[in-house]
Amino acid sequence: MRYVQRGKDGVVLGHFANEQTYARELVADDHPDILAWNEARKPKPVNPADSLESKFAALSARIDAMEARLAANPEGSAQT
Repeated sequence: MRYVQRGKDGVVLGHFANEQTYARELVADDHPDILAWNEARKPKPVNPADSLESKFAALSARIDAMEARLAANPEGSAQT
């Protein structure tokens, strides 16, 4: 059983093992509101494509491509 703190809209803001002045409603551990609160706080899986290294590699590749275009056209034409 958990003591639940709710917002004005009824959404669970937190749950506690012991009663608090702001959390007096007692609900079961498997109550849908408790399960939803716990699920919302699970760490999200990290997408390896979002890593700093992959972003740096993509940016480096774009810079290399721009440098190659500039080297091929030293007059600085805006054509791509």
